[in-house]
Formats: sequence, C-alpha cells, structure tokens
Amino acid sequence: MNEDPWKYDDMIEDIRSARQFAYVRYSDGDWGCIFGRKGKILDEHDYGPDLAAALRAAIASDPGYHLGLMHSMLTPGRWWASAQTSSFVASRPDLQWCSSLILHDASMAGDLGAFFAALAPHPVTVVSHAGMAALRPWLGDFRHIVIPQSDCWNHRAEIEPLIVAAARQPGVMLFACSMPAKVWIRQAWLSNGRASLIDIGSALDPYIGRQSRGYMREGLAVLAQPIHGGA
Repeated sequence: MNEDPWKYDDMIEDIRSARQFAYVRYSDGDWGCIFGRKGKILDEHDYGPDLAAALRAAIASDPGYHLGLMHSMLTPGRWWASAQTSSFVASRPDLQWCSSLILHDASMAGDLGAFFAALAPHPVTVVSHAGMAALRPWLGDFRHIVIPQSDCWNHRAEIEPLIVAAARQPGVMLFACSMPAKVWIRQAWLSNGRASLIDIGSALDPYIGRQSRGYMREGLAVLAQPIHGGA
C-alpha cells in the first residue's frame, strides 16, 4: 500500500487556509458493494449493481484527492472482502491511501473542536438526511441538501444537480450519505467546483444522538462544545 501522509492536522490546516481538497473514505460497505455483495448497510442503503458500477468508475483512475482506507481491510480474514480489497490495492500502485478513520480518531481523542472551529469562517453545505440539522450548534447556519434516510441512490436524479451546483461555490461540503458519497464527491470534483469536499460518514452521529459505531456505544466519542450557541 502506498501511503498518503495526509492526516487530521493537515485537514484542519487545509480548511483554515481555504485550500481546496477532497477526502473520500472507502470502508467495508463500499468494498462489499464494489465486489458485488448484495444487501443493505446499517442505515438501510442498498447495495446494488448500478451503485457498484458507479463506485468502480469513481476509483478507476487516480482521483487526485485523498483516499481513506480502513486499516483492517488490509488484514486477511478481517472482513469477507479483505482478500479482494487487498488484491485491488496491490494492483493499483498509482493510488495512495490515508486513514479512513481520521475524524473518528479525532472524536475519540476529544479533538473535533478543532474541526468545527476551522469550519466556522467558511460557508458549509451538508449532504445528509434531515436529522443532521441538529448539527447547527456546531456548524452554524449551514446549507442542507437533504437526502432520504434510506436508499438515497435511487433519488440521485434530484440530488446530484444540487450537489454539483453547491460545489461551484467556495466553502466546505460535508457528505454523510453512505456509499453514494464517493460517487457524488467525484462528480463534484470533476465539475470544476470551488468547494472542498469531505466524506464525514458517521463521525458526527453522536452530535445528533445516534450511536452508530461500536466506540460510540462504548461512550468513547467525546463531544466538542457548541460554538454557535447551546445544543
């Protein structure tokens, strides 16, 4: 695996300096879909052949931005798709990978306050289900592109033009929209946009009262103080 040295501190500095970047996370659900597994992930988004093809296309060539990979995905036997994932990564020496857990690790370290503080001066757009509106005490009055709670890929005809239009404005876009985030960030990046694009996944779920990951259920997520009034 080729290592991209980009880490949390680099993300914070890029946001603060308004340096355009994109960060996309590939985890077990994404690889499962890419390799043809059928089913749903925890938030009820379907695996499916159309999405699998779009995910493969999004990573068909070096995207030119930061690709996050779960360390455990490179451990044989850890996930059902790990052998396929390892083979894919080994076959693509042109791709560089950083950690997909940058924001999760910052959450457990009690350091997400730096993330919210870096975002504060910038226009922020969130692509997520309606429940993420509860993030306003930490993100301020952000623009919200609301997607369905489940199977948002089936609504891509309405969602994708909104994302591309938002990406053409300066600022930061946060994507909490499961597997389609990888495809939509790629489309936004190729649209000559001006915004930075961050696949936040489930990292901010504790801020909306959702304990979607094991470390969250174990009480290891440390919430930052609101910076735009009370929670």
